[in-house]
Amino acid sequence: MKRFRETAGAVFLSCFIFLFYLIINNFTDGIFAFVLTLLIGLSSLLLFSFFYDVRYLVISLLLFSWIYLLEYCSTIYLHLCLLSLSLFLLPKIKINLEKIKQGLVYGIGAYVLLLIFSISINLALTFLGWNDAGAVMEILDTLPLYILLFAIFFAPISEEFLFRRLLTPKIGIILSSVVFSLFHFSYGSIAELFGTFGLGLVLAWVYMRKKNILVPIIAHLLFNLTSILLARVVIA
Repeated sequence: MKRFRETAGAVFLSCFIFLFYLIINNFTDGIFAFVLTLLIGLSSLLLFSFFYDVRYLVISLLLFSWIYLLEYCSTIYLHLCLLSLSLFLLPKIKINLEKIKQGLVYGIGAYVLLLIFSISINLALTFLGWNDAGAVMEILDTLPLYILLFAIFFAPISEEFLFRRLLTPKIGIILSSVVFSLFHFSYGSIAELFGTFGLGLVLAWVYMRKKNILVPIIAHLLFNLTSILLARVVIA
């Protein structure tokens, strides 16, 4: 268990350092951002060494440094932070064949619920004249393939571990869904905010009923896959 927490903590700190630099560099001079990040990095190494093997953090920094070369590196670092922080704070998950079967069956069922909620919300927003989903589609059209694949296969895992497995039992279904919705505020779309809130409600409810994180992960993955494919078809 200690080695698992060491790894999760090392991944979180290393990705946080890179993400911190990316954020600070947008608002300050490059040299100042570098010096400040260097201080944060050295402090992290020192703090980490008091509790865990510092070699884990050094290896993690080297392992994830190449991501910085990608155009959308901040998105990848952010989701790595979400997942690693959740894994660090939560007890180690136990997966068996029965849980996998339940995750697939109920995950597909939850996916159908997500489609129903999504269609209902979009119809309601269209009736009110608030449906600006086209803005999200335009953003999706500009994203490279690796980010779309990341959104389909990795983002559901990182988001479900944080918002459903970590936050929902602590702050409840509604509040965790609000936080999940605000997490997607960067799209600048009312439809996206309402849609992700509805998505969060369904996924949180399903997780609290089944207590199996694979259920919302499968549902979320299938929903993201459908959304991206539909967006591509509409744009085409």
